[in-house]
Amino acid sequence: MMQKISGGLAAFTALVHIAVGTMDVMLPTLRSDLPPDVVGTLHACWHFVSVFLLASAFVFWRGGEAAKAFGWLWLAFAGVFVVAALWQSGVSGLMVLPQWVLLGPTGALALWASRRGA
Repeated sequence: MMQKISGGLAAFTALVHIAVGTMDVMLPTLRSDLPPDVVGTLHACWHFVSVFLLASAFVFWRGGEAAKAFGWLWLAFAGVFVVAALWQSGVSGLMVLPQWVLLGPTGALALWASRRGA
């Protein structure tokens, strides 16, 4: 049951990333005056993240050892967003970069589900 919930949360996170993030982050980046190599690298990384989030939904849904490994990655990525937010803007940065709100609990739930064998 918990693995299905973590899979659903991962799918939701992927949809938010693709739908909202593309409009708020990716499109302005593509329209920016940054050098083409920078824009191209960020664009490719954006799609890497999209694929990873979608794959995570599948992995969490299925459970097993892969779900445990992905759960740790999601917790690590939540930590990256917390550190980046605090570094960039202090505590208020946690609202500017809120990705940690979904990454952390989803990763923790996936780890909990893998521990329980659920």
